Amino acid sequence: MKKLLFLITVMSLSFSQGTVYLGLEQTPEWDDGSGAMDMDAGGMVLGYNHPVHMSEDGKYVLSFGTSINLSDMMITGVDNASNDRMGYLAWYALPMWNFSEKVSAWMSLGYARALQNSENTCTGLTYGLGAHYRVNDTYGVGLGYVTNTNEMTDGSSTWDREVSRLTVYVSKSLAGMFK
Repeated sequence: MKKLLFLITVMSLSFSQGTVYLGLEQTPEWDDGSGAMDMDAGGMVLGYNHPVHMSEDGKYVLSFGTSINLSDMMITGVDNASNDRMGYLAWYALPMWNFSEKVSAWMSLGYARALQNSENTCTGLTYGLGAHYRVNDTYGVGLGYVTNTNEMTDGSSTWDREVSRLTVYVSKSLAGMFK
């Protein structure tokens, strides 16, 4: 299944006119209901946004996207934290408002699947806010704050988990690349 998903993603990128982005995350925050804790290390996110609608004046763009996020699971101040990796695979809607030719703001809302060695995690919601600056017609930089929520269980009890992170990213437009 993972190979099929990867193949579909690669083929979609090959024939698309969207935007690919790579981001580095600052120390993500983990909240499982007992209080917020910082994770020891940041992570990386790789994503793709495909525009599906643009207003006539170009001020509003609606895109759909997908991203994969991976980070270390060591939690600051917790002795029994596993040396595991965790992350999210997300699908989302991404409305974007262009304030000028170079500056825009975005928000995201979608569905996220937790990627973790544990079988005890469920899917949840992803949402975020951010800003983007177009350096030129091909490249851009941005800053985004994204939160993923999901439910975990250990067999006898269930609790909600929320992971929030601040991401600095670079983007590359694929428009015109395959002409």
